[in-house]
Amino acid sequence: MVSSSDSGHAVSSEVAKDRIGLTNDEFSVWRGLLRLNATIRRELDHRLQVEQGITLRSYGLLMSIFSSPEQRLRMSDLASRQMVSPSNVTRLVQRLEAAGLARRVTDTEDARGSFAALTPLGVARLEDAKLTYHATVRDRFLSRLTADQIDALIDILEAAHPGLATSEVWEPQDADWDTPQEIPGEPE
Repeated sequence: MVSSSDSGHAVSSEVAKDRIGLTNDEFSVWRGLLRLNATIRRELDHRLQVEQGITLRSYGLLMSIFSSPEQRLRMSDLASRQMVSPSNVTRLVQRLEAAGLARRVTDTEDARGSFAALTPLGVARLEDAKLTYHATVRDRFLSRLTADQIDALIDILEAAHPGLATSEVWEPQDADWDTPQEIPGEPE
């Protein structure tokens, strides 16, 4: 593939490397993913705060709890899913508690641990927030793609790491980045 350099000269992306060893095309893809993520996250956070009175981080916590069996999740598991420290998740859940959206429940089998659980108000707020979240994702991203492009994007994400796009729950510690992954649909 040939692309244009900053100076306007055509360069082969297979040959031209930036300072960290990525081809121009590889860097463009990576930069695009980062920009897309940052742009959509910023817009999601803004709309959720304006329309629902919660942050994107709070939405993520509420969704993780809601998606768990019995709509409760061990605090350590919640920290792992949200990729934050246990002390950080404690502070975040305390904010949800103060807003009446969540509560902590002592683990009856292990008093050292506790669960985060949604309150009825938390479930109701989450249901409303889901509408805002989905509308924002559709407006800012999905509506700009065809069905074929969405299918291709799922395939690309799955090729990068199986389960990334299709797994109901993504546990970051499950990612085995050192083991080459078989590409779905490719011959062995």
